[in-house]
This record gives sequence, structure tokens and C-alpha cells, in this order.
Amino acid sequence: MRVVFGKQLFVGSAVISLVLSVAKPIPFPNLKMSFAGSKACAVSGTVKDEPPKDPNADRVGFGDWNVNADRAIWVQSKNWRAGPDGNKVIWVRPAGITLIVTGKRLDAPSSEAQASEDRGYPSGFTVINLQFPTPGCWEVVAKAGQKKLRLVAHVASARIH
Repeated sequence: MRVVFGKQLFVGSAVISLVLSVAKPIPFPNLKMSFAGSKACAVSGTVKDEPPKDPNADRVGFGDWNVNADRAIWVQSKNWRAGPDGNKVIWVRPAGITLIVTGKRLDAPSSEAQASEDRGYPSGFTVINLQFPTPGCWEVVAKAGQKKLRLVAHVASARIH
């Protein structure tokens, strides 16, 4: 009697390795996962692009942006940080329309994020400072008139000076 268990195991392992080497992952371009603490944070995806040229403002640049579906509101992607220094962020919104930004923590109780007022520039460009009181998983909502952008971001601990 001959035992070929070792060869069968080897051939089976080789077949599985071959299948796995040609398998393609299923892409989810708008979903990134961040594992802060013990809970996952379904971080919103970004686009590599440049906001439309505004004749009344300098270009804001090509890079990673969070953008709403109709591309009316853009926010520069950041490594968001908690703490009193806040996050000074470039936003693009419909020209002359006031942008209102709010933030709430999704993974634990916390007071709301604090956003500075829209500077009121007549162009589509504005800068808003957004302060998160605690690190964690945060929802940020920006509204300009009837336009809205919602994103989920992982906010890291405050910078150490």
C-alpha cells in the first residue's frame, strides 16, 4: 500500500496558491478603513483632481479632495487632528454662497466639532478652521445653499508641540 497524502497536499496547496495569485480584489474606491482603537471607521474616499478654475481666485491645486456628488463642494483631504489648534482647511463651494460646516463623533460620545465662519469671499474659495475636541471617527457635513457634502474621517490625537 502506498500513501500519497503528502503529494496530494502539495498539489492542493499549489492549486490554491495559483488561484489566489490571479484573483483580483473587488474595488471599493469610496471606502477606506481606519482601525482606531477597537472600532473600524469607514473613512470616505477621495478623488485625485483639481477643483474648477475660479476667475476670481488663484488655483487651489491638484491633489486629494473630498467632493460631493455634483462636485459643487470640495474640501482638501487632510490628516485630521483633534485639539485646540484645529485644522485650517481649503474649501471650494458655489461662489458667494455661505458654507456651514458641522461635525459629530460617530464612535463615542463627544461634544460637536467647532468650525470657524465662512470668510465670505465672493469667489468659490474659502478657508475654514475645524476643531475636533477628541480623536476618533467623525462625520463632517458641509452645506452651501441646497448643496451638501458629507464625509467620514478618522481624527488623530492632537499634535505635540
